[in-house]
Amino acid sequence: MKLCPICDRKAEGEYCNLHETAYKNIVQMFEKWQSSKGIDWKEYLGRIEVNPNSGSWVLEVCKYLLSREETS
Repeated sequence: MKLCPICDRKAEGEYCNLHETAYKNIVQMFEKWQSSKGIDWKEYLGRIEVNPNSGSWVLEVCKYLLSREETS
């Protein structure tokens, strides 16, 4: 059984259902931000991370993705 790397819940894909939905929302909104603001992926994630309106699932995904960016 595969586990979500963020929360250790059961995952059918890369993440559990909750984090998968958050990830898809992040990716979908990045396309809009990139075309309107001209920012890169890492800067986009950083902006989400400090946005007080970001939900907890989104924040957890952002922190995970940023930590992967730093190790690669």
